[in-house]
Amino acid sequence: MRITSILLLLSAVIWGAVGCETPGTTEYANRAPEVYLSSGPANNAPNVNYKVHFYWNGYDPDGRVDHFEYLVTNDEVTGSLLIDENIYDTIAALDQSFPEVDYSWNSIEVHDTILSVSADSIPVQDVPEDSIYFYGSDRFLFRAHHTFFIRAVDEDGAHSTIPAHRTFTATTIAPTVEINHPANVGAPGGYDNMPQDIFFQWSGRDSVGNGTIIDPDSTRFALLQKGDYGIDTQSGGRLLDLPSSIWSKWRQWDEVDSLDTNLGGRRALVTGLTPSSAGEGQGLYLFLVQSKDEAGAITSHYQDGTNLRKIRVLASLQPTVTVEEPVLGQRVSRTNQTYDFTIAEDQPLNLKWSASAAEYGSEITGYRFGWDILDTTNDSEWSSWSLANTSSQTSFVSGTHVFYLEARDYSGTTTRVVFRLFVVPFTMERELLLIDDYSNVATEIGWGTSNNPLYWGTFAHNNAQQKAFWDHILTEYPAYDPIVDFFRVSTINNKPPFEVVASYKRLIWEVKEQGATESGLGRVARFVDAYRGGSVPFDYLSAFMGRGGEVLLCGSAPVVAMLPGTGDMGTEGYERKTPMAFLKHLGYSGGTASESVAAVQRFLPYRYFGLDAVVRGSDPAPRTFTWTGQDWTTTRTFWGLYGAGYPGNELDVYPNTVGWAPADTLRFRPEVYQWFTEAGPHYNDPEDFDCLDGSDPDPFGLANVEIYNWDYFRSKFDPPLNYRTNQYIPLLTYEPADSTTRWGSSPVHQHCWLTAAGEYFDELKYSLPAGTHKHAIAVVSQRNPEAPSVLLGFTPYYLAQDEAQGLVDHILIDMFGMVK
Repeated sequence: MRITSILLLLSAVIWGAVGCETPGTTEYANRAPEVYLSSGPANNAPNVNYKVHFYWNGYDPDGRVDHFEYLVTNDEVTGSLLIDENIYDTIAALDQSFPEVDYSWNSIEVHDTILSVSADSIPVQDVPEDSIYFYGSDRFLFRAHHTFFIRAVDEDGAHSTIPAHRTFTATTIAPTVEINHPANVGAPGGYDNMPQDIFFQWSGRDSVGNGTIIDPDSTRFALLQKGDYGIDTQSGGRLLDLPSSIWSKWRQWDEVDSLDTNLGGRRALVTGLTPSSAGEGQGLYLFLVQSKDEAGAITSHYQDGTNLRKIRVLASLQPTVTVEEPVLGQRVSRTNQTYDFTIAEDQPLNLKWSASAAEYGSEITGYRFGWDILDTTNDSEWSSWSLANTSSQTSFVSGTHVFYLEARDYSGTTTRVVFRLFVVPFTMERELLLIDDYSNVATEIGWGTSNNPLYWGTFAHNNAQQKAFWDHILTEYPAYDPIVDFFRVSTINNKPPFEVVASYKRLIWEVKEQGATESGLGRVARFVDAYRGGSVPFDYLSAFMGRGGEVLLCGSAPVVAMLPGTGDMGTEGYERKTPMAFLKHLGYSGGTASESVAAVQRFLPYRYFGLDAVVRGSDPAPRTFTWTGQDWTTTRTFWGLYGAGYPGNELDVYPNTVGWAPADTLRFRPEVYQWFTEAGPHYNDPEDFDCLDGSDPDPFGLANVEIYNWDYFRSKFDPPLNYRTNQYIPLLTYEPADSTTRWGSSPVHQHCWLTAAGEYFDELKYSLPAGTHKHAIAVVSQRNPEAPSVLLGFTPYYLAQDEAQGLVDHILIDMFGMVK
């Protein structure tokens, strides 16, 4: 009972005490939140990338953290800090004392951040502890000392009493910059020739230290005269030793000046430089570029050929102008030039041009052109200046016409190129021109009279013998003058002038293939792959035939004479090969497949004789002949030719009016038969054991025969050649010899090809391809039936005189319409 009373009394006292206060009026002191760094550079780390990643966390003992605030000092400006209970007052005082720095706190709600801090101070060369910041003599790490502070802020705005912090040294390598326009053409230390106005461009790269490459932040440039600040003959040095006053303002990397688009973070146009012709010591300049990264590190050194360009200003520099025309070829001019050309009437001209001033640091600002300008100072006779119009097409009937072209650079300097074109009309007032393009070099060897049978295959003759052969045939034509109507190709006159050819109705062009472009025919009408090789020669023979001129093209391999040389097919080490269809899928032609076909179709035998292919014969025995892929060789058979067969089907188109009735096989000169008779034992010695037991003897055959559109090769093309037989008809065919008809006689003992039973083989079974024995060696063009032309694939000297007379008469009278 007593205990209960005491407890009740205590309860009343406590209740009364509590009940006497107003609820919510008791105040407790707010406790500051705390913060700690969980990751970042080690404190006082000496070499930290300027991109720094910090992680932190925090808590509030009597509430919750609302956000965080951070601050980074720049100790290079404000000095090192004593971090104690007065740190906030110290930071606030520094913020007032150093307006160039921003020491205000930055709010952040997350728990980490990546900061890019400055690293723009240069290490001190004579301070031992700075040795880690030097990279040899021309590179070093830029650095800056920083302290990172982080504090937590609670819901009541209270912040950490002392912020968490890390002190570190941020470092970076300055970005690189290289002047890439104009191209550096001089040796280090030398001065490049450039104009009075120069457009500089540069590129740069900045490594951020983790394998990532970015653009520099900004750039600036300087233009000095030779000798300023000691930069003269040396090719490298310290840019940071140069005063700030020489530099342009900093421009952001992608910035373009709003007032002058030729100035920007990656370009600068300098104008009005004094040329070296102004006097001694004049005209020598140095152009330098610096780049800066986002940490403030600046390109520290200069190097000739990279961010330094030494300049010798010349007032005489001009743009390089290139003018191209598919027939006239390409002309490259670095000074004012005039070129003279002879062209045919109505010859289409397609001139295209371009120019460059990059080699001396300028750019082309425009072109203008005109035809037949009377006063070049009268701007109204020129086209307007433009960069868009870079071509002109035209043709002329007669007269002399002049094409003018000018290209202009930044300085207003121009290069003028002039094409003077002399138009030659096709007068065709004379009847027949004989062109001796045979290249007679073995004048001491007659018709098979040499004791060395190796020479006999050439059937060599001198110029007098050749002229006598043709005079015997042609002097029976009253319109032919053997003195006036004759032209011999020589080293001096290496091709018939176009104006000479244009004055005739008909040509006999006899050529001997010696090598690429070694004949006048090859210089005039050779194949050039315009999509890979060099300039295309003016094929005035095609122009002549296109005007109705008629051509008897004959001699030693006349089509092979027009095959391209190495320079005509690019720089790939091309070897002259047959057939003539140098299409892209064969690996020879450039361009696209359609462009390749177009290039082949401009070739004269394709255009005017209907030939897609020509095979140049070789002399191996037929039994041993094997397909050799891209070499495209063929065989005339071991025994030589049976003969030049005369098919006669062209008589349906061109009736025989001279009474010439050729045999099925045209007879050859006696010297030809003599050659085989005398050469056989030398090449097929019956005492030669290898020959008798069936191995290969030395081959021989009739040299210099071209075979056109041989069916055997059609299937070797992919896709196959499509012969355009409607564009030509055979005039002569090649027929392989056999054991009973070789030169009209049976085999003799010297012929060693025997069967196992000792019998002679029938050579027909060895001719290629099986079952096909006649192959064209002469064709008549049907492209223009009223003015046909003839392509004869071997020299007429092989034929007996009467056979040659009859064949030439048949061509000149029945086909070409001459009067005898």
